[in-house]
Amino acid sequence: MFKCLSLTLAWHFLRSRRYGPLARFMSVSSAAGIAIGTAALIIGLSAMNGFERELEDRVLSVVPAGTVQSGAGGFASLGDDLKALRGSRGITYAEPCVSTEGVLQSGGNFAPAKILGIENGSRAFAALTRFSGVESLPEQGNVIVLGRSIAQRLELRIGDRVTLIAGGAGAAGNLENARTLEYEVAGIFNAGGQLDGLLAFTPLKSALEVSGLKAPNLIELGVTQLLQAPQILYEAALALPERGAMSSWMDTQGKLYGDIQMIRALMYLAMILVMAVACFNIVSNLVMSVAEKSPEIAVLRTMGAPRALIVRVFTLMGLLQGARGALIGTAFGSVIALALTPLMRQAEALFNVKFLNPDVYFIDFIPSKLEPCDVAAVLITALLMSALSALYPALKASKVQPARELNS
Repeated sequence: MFKCLSLTLAWHFLRSRRYGPLARFMSVSSAAGIAIGTAALIIGLSAMNGFERELEDRVLSVVPAGTVQSGAGGFASLGDDLKALRGSRGITYAEPCVSTEGVLQSGGNFAPAKILGIENGSRAFAALTRFSGVESLPEQGNVIVLGRSIAQRLELRIGDRVTLIAGGAGAAGNLENARTLEYEVAGIFNAGGQLDGLLAFTPLKSALEVSGLKAPNLIELGVTQLLQAPQILYEAALALPERGAMSSWMDTQGKLYGDIQMIRALMYLAMILVMAVACFNIVSNLVMSVAEKSPEIAVLRTMGAPRALIVRVFTLMGLLQGARGALIGTAFGSVIALALTPLMRQAEALFNVKFLNPDVYFIDFIPSKLEPCDVAAVLITALLMSALSALYPALKASKVQPARELNS
């Protein structure tokens, strides 16, 4: 009964005509502040979720979780190395490939690139197929799949010819050992970011020929848990028959992941502060309401209403004020988050700007991924802050002296 009475009184006080214009303005401004903070936080968290998804879906589908790099000449006992790695705990795959650096030339245009020699059916080839549409790489013949940015820099299309100048085994950049090979462009690789300007793919045999290696010099590894990749790879390295340089995706892309998490935390802090400022308006509004409603409070106390009822009434008033802004902000933020990527693309086309430079960032668009748990956490946080902000005015209201108010 008292719970229903508390809610009824709180709603009546909020809708009362005696609720002055200044108090109404402060009520609207506090709700607007909470709505803006809630919407901005949902949109920001959705963008951070989108960056995480794209990091894993695009970058980490091309960049392996870990690699083992051999010395000059490639792996001497490749079969034993692969067997040892595949038998290690936490390793999902171990695939050989060739990695070399070179310069691609077409006419008077040059572009540096990292050349990866891969086999059909490998994980790297699956990523290549996904982002280029190339269904297979011929075992015989020299073909190459270029990143989109490299192809644009060299003004190449599928079917054109390009020359690769690469250093010999263990002698990258040594002109005396440089090898030159002409390739046919078999596809254009488009992952949408920095990788398009860094990587080019060729068949494994062709990469061995241009690099001068006798055997693959790189083993790409997959792990069961990406965040534990360094520990898993360290344990796997101990089982290797021959020595190699081990690295994980944390070494090459970990800074991106760390930056995303840091921005997420800072965004949460900033938006919580925005909502806290809005909650101060709730405090001020309710303090004014206590002053205006003192006669009604005195009547309720005279009729036997306990102090706890008065506390609940004004706490619910603050909660209702905050809930209005939180629900509006949640709905608005969720709609914007769901449509964030196409909206940003339209804004880029309208204002002729590029928010993310693909030469700097690993993607060239603003991603978004709305998570229900984030929406629930933001909504609950806003409601909790609204309720807590109402405690002081509610306690002040419960201390109103009936005799003093009724006799004044």
